[in-house]
Amino acid sequence: MRTYETNIVVNDPSQVVLTNIPFKKGETVHITIQNETEEMRLSRKAKAYEAWDKLSGLLGANDQFQELTEEEIAEEIAAYRRGE
Repeated sequence: MRTYETNIVVNDPSQVVLTNIPFKKGETVHITIQNETEEMRLSRKAKAYEAWDKLSGLLGANDQFQELTEEEIAEEIAAYRRGE
């Protein structure tokens, strides 16, 4: 069983429209709808911060990124702007 979760804002309480769901035409799906509690929102936000911290740590541990000087960064930006 595959699980897909998403959050949407209800604009019309008589219908909820889900788009771009990862299921094929003809598949039977089970749908449960619940309102998002403050605890759920904070948990989702905490998970996002945790993922960001992990990514930042991975990038910070990469010597290639730590060795860049301000001048090298400026040159990379200038090259990008020149289309190189």
